[in-house]
Amino acid sequence: DALTLAEEMEKAGYSVTLVLPEETPILPSAVETALFRVAQEAVTNIRKHAGGPCPVTVSLTMDAPTGITLRISDRGRGITPAETALRADRQGMQVGREVMHERMLAIGGDLLWEAKPEGVCVTAHLPHLPLPPSS
Repeated sequence: DALTLAEEMEKAGYSVTLVLPEETPILPSAVETALFRVAQEAVTNIRKHAGGPCPVTVSLTMDAPTGITLRISDRGRGITPAETALRADRQGMQVGREVMHERMLAIGGDLLWEAKPEGVCVTAHLPHLPLPPSS
């Protein structure tokens, strides 16, 4: 879960801010799994590419009008537009982003990956709150 990911990052020296809803509705397992895997991949990418421990924010918002939004951002070394273009030419460099995107598409959502000179932000969005699993 998000707490475990945050604890692991803090043990590695990252400063993690978690912004989670007070109450989280029960979600279908496919949605929970997709969101967790996106968070897991984003955290892995931060550890690989942020240039060492840095501030990281993980936020989850859920409400009926806007759906579910998971945002993981770091204030690491970031990526310049030139580096983004260079990496796009290398096979395999965007596999993690593609996998996150596919996971969100599979549950009816989308993914936005934004690289800036000071950090990266991954936003996974599901435009509706899914119905709770039936018993």
